[in-house]
Amino acid sequence: MPLDISRIDAILFDLDGTIRDTDDQYVGRVAALLRPIAFLLPKRDATRLARWFVMRFEGPVNRLLWLADKVGLDPLIHKFFDLANPWRRRASGKVFYLVPGAEECLAELGLRYPLGLVTTRGEASTRAFLRGTEIEAAFGSVVSGLTTRRGKPAPDPLLHAAAELGVPADRCLMVGDTVVDMIAARRAGAQAVGLLSGFGEEDELIARGADLLLASVAELPDALKPKAE
Repeated sequence: MPLDISRIDAILFDLDGTIRDTDDQYVGRVAALLRPIAFLLPKRDATRLARWFVMRFEGPVNRLLWLADKVGLDPLIHKFFDLANPWRRRASGKVFYLVPGAEECLAELGLRYPLGLVTTRGEASTRAFLRGTEIEAAFGSVVSGLTTRRGKPAPDPLLHAAAELGVPADRCLMVGDTVVDMIAARRAGAQAVGLLSGFGEEDELIARGADLLLASVAELPDALKPKAE
């Protein structure tokens, strides 16, 4: 079903791979670890193998978070990932990266719609990123992985964000790069835009309910302009 712009009163964004340019960072870090054995790899391409590895790892991690959420262990799992992550934020500071065009997208759409953030990332790291990139004020609602009892792909985080923004969930647009975002949107009665800037594949995003596919969030403002403009 094509995207119905007239049915959008608020926009909800995923974080990683949508606004935060984490995917390429993770690929770069894994590639750096693989470079000492690059001579053993096809075409000596450590980056290609790193991208394959990160893409295959993302699915199991999302399923683990979903299972932990189902049995009430998600606070423990989030804490474990934070402690186990060798690249977590340190006292010396960290450089955060936005997807190119994301800041401009939020600034433009924030003049037309209330905006919300819906992520499976923990509260502390979410807030650190928003403060570090100075985009926290763009969002009227920030829903992290532990804000609601159930996380995406359950509709609860989207319903929570919609309520905080004072907009019915079926008048919201969910923007994300994974099938988890698409499923959560459908279950909440919202429309969905799938982005190809993360690890979501075109076919799977469409199959899970994307009303529109875009290369990145930078294209969203133009996509939401009425045709008459």
